[in-house]
Amino acid sequence: MVLKFNVGNTEWGALNSCTGELLSHFRIITAELHGFCLLEEPANLDLFLRRMALLTSQHTPVHLHANNSAAFRIIEGVPVPDVVKLILLRNDRDRFVPSFDPIPGPLDTPCAPHLPDIVLRTF
Repeated sequence: MVLKFNVGNTEWGALNSCTGELLSHFRIITAELHGFCLLEEPANLDLFLRRMALLTSQHTPVHLHANNSAAFRIIEGVPVPDVVKLILLRNDRDRFVPSFDPIPGPLDTPCAPHLPDIVLRTF
């Protein structure tokens, strides 16, 4: 099964009702996540870390792309997009090794073609 969600800036609250058991049923999770520009605030960072721990407890991120039509902020010298598209694959579906590929990758295209893409450094 595949879980795809894009709930317009309410995904963090929607994830409150999810459990690792529920997410374990999905082989692939694809999501558009909003609100990264608010990570400077400790409460937002804590919520983000807890929800990302839930999403990655049984899944590994395999693709990340910033939405260049949304805002971004420089936080401690790092450009942080407000909206990202994330794809995760359940851990039992493959062997995962660290990747140092550029983000965006050669197959990515900007969400807004008339604007430059947001380049994210490797994490």
